Amino acid sequence: YGVMLDEGSGKIVMSHSARNGERQVQMGGSAPSKGPSASKKPSDEGLFETSDQTRMTFRDFRAEGDRFVKGGRTGKLPYFGVHLLWRLKEGDNGHLGNIDEEMADDLWSIRFDLIKEWQEMNVLPLVQRFYLFAGLGGTLYHCHYDLQPNLHVQLTGRKRFILFPPDAWPHLYPFPVHHDLDRRSMVDLDAPDDSRFPMWRGAQGQIVELEPGDALYIPPYWWHHVQSLTPETTSMAMWFFEHFPLSSGVSYGISPRADGMVLMRELEEFIGKHFPDAPGEEDCTKARPVKAA
Repeated sequence: YGVMLDEGSGKIVMSHSARNGERQVQMGGSAPSKGPSASKKPSDEGLFETSDQTRMTFRDFRAEGDRFVKGGRTGKLPYFGVHLLWRLKEGDNGHLGNIDEEMADDLWSIRFDLIKEWQEMNVLPLVQRFYLFAGLGGTLYHCHYDLQPNLHVQLTGRKRFILFPPDAWPHLYPFPVHHDLDRRSMVDLDAPDDSRFPMWRGAQGQIVELEPGDALYIPPYWWHHVQSLTPETTSMAMWFFEHFPLSSGVSYGISPRADGMVLMRELEEFIGKHFPDAPGEEDCTKARPVKAA
């Protein structure tokens, strides 16, 4: 497969090398991390950077990785991620749009019946989204949490996960709900700043290392900090989504330890929506602002 980004549409274009030539489908994805700070507030400078979108084939992406390694691992670390498949309802084999038949056969051959058996056993909602990750050793995905259950499957290489329960959020200093980096911790766990985040040492976590064939289930609101340990890694994540209104009274279990985070999110959402001009600290390293972005 080759991967390129169409600059006009912002879509990843994956080239499928079929027997009779090159075929293309459009996918959403992100490209190597490179660019200015994603934050709009001066106080957030240097915390995180956004990803550039770069047009290249997957072969060129591999070559870029080789150049990074041979160049002494300086500069931005190339990384690739793309949505493989979305499902809208039970029995739906997936939607990609502009996909050729051979690629569709490859993706729709996924054994949804096996996933469904595991899903029902663990009382999970529909598995709806599949995401493919590929990167080099040292690649980091900063500490964050998801709102949906996630099953992370390691395909090649090894990854290290540092997991924190939902009630660790006061120690991990999450960005406000209306911030561009919502659901991320402001703490750089590889170089924590005690002066800015004095409570971070109170977070009690667990370390898990995944090898090829391993799968890690991550419940909603559980924090995870992810690092690639081997020269190359590939993995796939599956997200499980609700498909019914909350008013229906049907739900799946969320740990009581997440109650504080759920309440925090709901409160910030409410204030940001109904009181957009409410005063709030501009420096989100000192306080959790409620002002909508």
